[in-house]
Amino acid sequence: MVNPALKLSNDHCDLALGETGVVLSLFERAAGREWQARDLRVPLFAALHTGVTLPPTRMQVVGDGFHLEFAQCGFACSVSCRALPDHFLFKVESVSGPAPDAIGLFGIHVTPDQTHGELHFGTRLNTVWDDSFSVTLLALNPDTEARSLPGRILQARAHQRFGLEGAGCALLTVPTVRLDQALVDFAVRYNLPQPTLDGKPAKLSPMVRRGYLFTDFDAANADRILDWAKRGRFAHVVMHAGSWHDRAGHYRVHPERIPGGTPALRAIAERFHRADIGVGIHLGSADIGWEDPYMTPVPDRRLATGSRFRLSTAVGPNDPYLTTDVHPLLVTRRVLYNYNAFGENTAALASGTGDQLDTVSVELDDRPFTVRVDDELIRVRHLMQGMGFEVVERGLYGTQPAPHAAGGEIVVLRQLYNSFLLDVYTSLLDEVADSVARIYNECQLDMIYFDCGEGFGGPPWHARARVHDAFLRRFDRECLAQGSDHPHYSWHWFARYGTSDCVPSQSNAHVDHTRVPRALTCRDNRMPADMGWFQLYAANARHAATTPAEAAYLCERADELNAGKGLSL
Repeated sequence: MVNPALKLSNDHCDLALGETGVVLSLFERAAGREWQARDLRVPLFAALHTGVTLPPTRMQVVGDGFHLEFAQCGFACSVSCRALPDHFLFKVESVSGPAPDAIGLFGIHVTPDQTHGELHFGTRLNTVWDDSFSVTLLALNPDTEARSLPGRILQARAHQRFGLEGAGCALLTVPTVRLDQALVDFAVRYNLPQPTLDGKPAKLSPMVRRGYLFTDFDAANADRILDWAKRGRFAHVVMHAGSWHDRAGHYRVHPERIPGGTPALRAIAERFHRADIGVGIHLGSADIGWEDPYMTPVPDRRLATGSRFRLSTAVGPNDPYLTTDVHPLLVTRRVLYNYNAFGENTAALASGTGDQLDTVSVELDDRPFTVRVDDELIRVRHLMQGMGFEVVERGLYGTQPAPHAAGGEIVVLRQLYNSFLLDVYTSLLDEVADSVARIYNECQLDMIYFDCGEGFGGPPWHARARVHDAFLRRFDRECLAQGSDHPHYSWHWFARYGTSDCVPSQSNAHVDHTRVPRALTCRDNRMPADMGWFQLYAANARHAATTPAEAAYLCERADELNAGKGLSL
């Protein structure tokens, strides 16, 4: 091996960093094996500037790290590299000069020269492990990006947008038998999320292997739902969005379904608690309903937006077109497949050749969407001939049709699942999180399911984590958190991960081709799996009723994988 520029050793491994800025070796001493791939080395350090990746023009060892210079853009920084008992720590200590868009602060291609049992690659946790040892790359904070690339490449980056100085990551190197506890200890050391259930670290609690009942319920049918939950031995009952609240944004307990509001919901939760059953809520993570005061009569300026255009000519309150001086062909909308409308196509989708059951499709077409011009919401569609939009409806959702001057902005609002979305980088996120947390805390709730995370603005690894963090840090009692998706940082918050939404037919095929593979992916990421939502369907013109044999098959496969079972009614 070429003489390293810097060599570090912890309790289990020796890490050698080369003078050209690559990992030369990650050597596991006890087993005598090499974990850095011999045929491909990933640069430790780089700068991303105006879309171009730049290598350091000068790199020298200073103390316990490297001083890097990027003469191409006039930027310099210092990155410390330290060995601790079970991990290696990399941190940006100082920066100077014009900041690039991002800097790389670690990279490794993990390929052990021998394996002990099956080799697993968890791309959410950024971990590679076999029966005896593990290598895991962890971000130290939500503003540092730690990611997995094809071929078992682990990489960490800091972004100028979120702050370069103080960004950091760690390479955790521990025997696999200790990995789960080491992850808990790591979170404590670096003040990462540390959720518990019954006083135990959430993922290590037996609670995450128990099932839950996912359904609409209210004050009128709470006793019946409680009876079902007892008979099914469910650990939680989760209230579907729309049954526990009447609008998204300024959340409040549904005044018609749960008369009496917050005290009434708390009384319901207490009845379930006496039966040792928790109560949870399903949440459209960043949803704002059209009827909410954030939308009407004056739309809040902190709603999530897509493309922006300017009116090329003034319009009156009844004009049928919004003309622009550029062609709005790049406007995109996110349209979710309707799971209940697959009909005969469900068999093909469940065959495993084209699993699109959880896919979001981005479409350009002539179907309507919503824009804001000043204080008016307008439903429009693309103007296929000409420059701009054809008006479908003026003064949407209680806003007022009005004249708008030339040069005024046409702002496309982000929508998903028939709701609008908040901008997660504004104070609106804090306001909505406060609203939900007040209900969660006052009603003594126990679980939350974050849904609808597909449409957030901003980098998904950061925006989604920001949403989860905003809500969960406000809860003053234990919470079993799971959801439809989780980025690297939210791995610490989530107690388990759901494998799929419900499908109306071809149940066994869908279990084998979707739920089981995703449960195995959860295993690779050291994340407990939930095999739900599994829907119990009544027969109708489109599909047959769910059979007891289909439910039993799901339970059998879940037991094989030591996974929870979420049942939806």
